[in-house]
Amino acid sequence: MYHRVAILERDQKDHRYLWRNLEINRAHDVYIKLRLTFGDKPAPIMAQTALRLTARENEIEYPEAATILKRDTYMDDICPSVRTKEEARYVSSDVSDSNPVTPNILLMGTRDPALPSVAFSPNEEVTESIVMVVENLFSVDENILIQSQMENQAPTRIVEVLEGQLSNVELNDEGIYEETAPNLAVQAQRFDVNQFSQEDITYLSYISESDENRVGNIEVLEDREEIPDAANVSIALPVSIFDVVKKNNMTDFRIVVVVYSGSKLFQSALFVNNSLSRRPNSQVISLSVPGLDRVELQEPVVTTFIPLKINDSIINTMCVFWDFELDGAGGWSSEGCTFVNESADGRDRQYCECSHLTNFAILMDFKRVDPLPPSATIVTTVGLSISILCLCLTVLTLVTSRNFRRSEPRKIQCQLCLSLLGLYIVFLAGIDQTDSREGCIVSGALLHYFLLSSVFWMSVQAVNMYYLLVKVFDAYVLHFFLKGCLFAWGLPVVIVLVSAFIDIDSYIDSKIHCFLTLKRMYYAVAIPVALPLLFNTLIFIMVLHSLSLRGKTTNDSPLKNQKKRNNGMKMLQNGVSITLLLGLTWIIGFFAIGDAAVIMLWLFCILNSFQGFLIFIMYCVRNKDVRTQWCKMLRILP
Repeated sequence: MYHRVAILERDQKDHRYLWRNLEINRAHDVYIKLRLTFGDKPAPIMAQTALRLTARENEIEYPEAATILKRDTYMDDICPSVRTKEEARYVSSDVSDSNPVTPNILLMGTRDPALPSVAFSPNEEVTESIVMVVENLFSVDENILIQSQMENQAPTRIVEVLEGQLSNVELNDEGIYEETAPNLAVQAQRFDVNQFSQEDITYLSYISESDENRVGNIEVLEDREEIPDAANVSIALPVSIFDVVKKNNMTDFRIVVVVYSGSKLFQSALFVNNSLSRRPNSQVISLSVPGLDRVELQEPVVTTFIPLKINDSIINTMCVFWDFELDGAGGWSSEGCTFVNESADGRDRQYCECSHLTNFAILMDFKRVDPLPPSATIVTTVGLSISILCLCLTVLTLVTSRNFRRSEPRKIQCQLCLSLLGLYIVFLAGIDQTDSREGCIVSGALLHYFLLSSVFWMSVQAVNMYYLLVKVFDAYVLHFFLKGCLFAWGLPVVIVLVSAFIDIDSYIDSKIHCFLTLKRMYYAVAIPVALPLLFNTLIFIMVLHSLSLRGKTTNDSPLKNQKKRNNGMKMLQNGVSITLLLGLTWIIGFFAIGDAAVIMLWLFCILNSFQGFLIFIMYCVRNKDVRTQWCKMLRILP
C-alpha cells in the first residue's frame, strides 16, 4: 500500500538515510526514499489520502470501485460484501483497473517553521482528511500531546497545516467551504473588496453555537445582532480589514475561521507540570486572512467566550492568543489583547479585544482550596448536634420560668437562641442537598435568613444593654421587644428577597453547596453582618465606659453600686462573648472562602459547630438565677 505512493521530489530530501553495510572503514552512502514507507509518521494518512484521490479521479470510469475505495477500504484491506462469486470477481477486477493511477500527494514536513515541504491541495477530499486528523487528535492522551509539543511542536504544526489547507481548498459555488466534527468546526469564505460598504456594516461576525459534547457549525452573525446565549464563542472582524486588503493590492480574499472545542492541541510549557493555577478555560477560535500574516489592525478584533468551567474559585480572565514561536515551542501570549468586561446577562460571557489575527482563547485562575478531610464533617455534625441540644435546653429554661418570660433581656436571648436553632437545623438538613434545584434554593435562602437574623438579634441585645446600663434615665422604649422582632425577624426577609430577585440561582454554589455564591455573599452577607458587628462594638465600648464610672455619678450605696456593676459586667461579658464568637467565626469563614489555609477552615468548622454549646454555658450554667430555677424544677420532679 505505502510503496504505491510516491514522495514529491522536493520532499525527498527529508527522507534521506545513511548506509555502509557494516563497512566501518568507509564513508556512508546517502540514499533517498522515493516512496512512502511504513516507518514514516505521516505515511498512514498520506496513503489514505492517496487512495481517496485515486477513487475520486477514477469515479467516472469506475464508479463502483470508487465507492468501495472511499467507503469500504482501510489501508490495504478492502472489505465490501457481495452476493455471488461473479460479483466478487467483477469488483476485484474493477478495483485493480482503477488503482494504477498514482495521484499527486501532499507530504507534511515537521521541521521547518515555515512549512516549506507542505504542498496544499485544493481538493475537498484532502481537506476532509486533514480535518479528521485534527479531530482524531482530541482523542489522544493529553500527556502524549504535551510531550509532542515540547519536542517538535507537532500538534500546533498540524493546526498550521489545517489553516494552510483551508486557505487553498476549492470553495463551492457560493464561495464557501465548511466542515464540522464533534471537536472541530471550520469555514473558509471568499469576499470581494467591493462587496461591503463600511457605512452599512461595522463588523463581520462569526459564532459557533455548541452544547456540552461538541462544537457547532460556524455561522455568520448579522451586524449589530445580539450574540445568542447558545454561542460559546464568537469573533468579530472590523470591516476596516478591507482597507488593509486594498493596500496589499488584493482584489478579493478569503476569511478562514476554525473553532476548537478546547485547548488540548495548544499545550504550553507553562502548564506542563500544572505549576500555575492559571490555564485555558474556553474553546479556541481562530480567524485568519491568507496573505495577511499578523497584520496589525487599526480597530480591534472582538472575541467573546463562555468559560468551560464556571464557579467562584475560577477568576481573573486574561485574553490571549497562541504565539507559534514563543519560547521556541509556542505558547499563550497576551500581547495586543485586552480583557474588556464580563457580560451582565448572567452567562458569564467574557469580552476580549485584540489588535491582530490568530488563535484566541482566555486564561483564568483556578484557585486551589484543599478540602477538609471527612473527619471535619464528623466534627461539624457532632458539634452542631450538641449545639442544637444545648440551645433547646436554653430555650426550655427561659420559657418555663415566669420571671424569665417577663424579663426583656431574657426574651431577647430566647429569640437569639431560636434563630441559631433554625440556622443549625437547616445547615445539617440542607447544606448539601443539591439534587433538587428548588430544594437547594430554599435551603440556601433559609440559611441566609437565619444567619442574618442571628446577627441582628445580637444588635437588638446590644441596644437593650445600652438602655439598661448607659441611658438609665428615660430608658423606657415603648414596645421595644416588638420593634426588635420587626428588625431582627423582618429585615432579613427583605435582604433575602432582594437577593433572590436579583438572581435566585445564586443560592446554588456551583452545584456543591446550597448557599450564596461568593460574588453575592459580599453584598448579601458580608455587609449586613459587618455593620451590626461594628455597631455592637461601639455599644460595648460605651457600656464599658459607663460601668467604669458607676458609683462616681450616682448617690447609691457602695454595695448597691457594686451589685449593679457586677450584673452589668456579666451582661457585657455575655454580649461581647457572643458577638466575638459569631463575628470572629464569620470573619474566619470569609477568609476560608478565599485563599484560606486549612487551619482557617478548621477554626471556622469548630467555632461554628460549638456556638450553641458556648451560649448554653454563658446564658445558663454561669447564671445563678438559672441554676436556682433548675434546682426548683428538679425538686418538683418525682
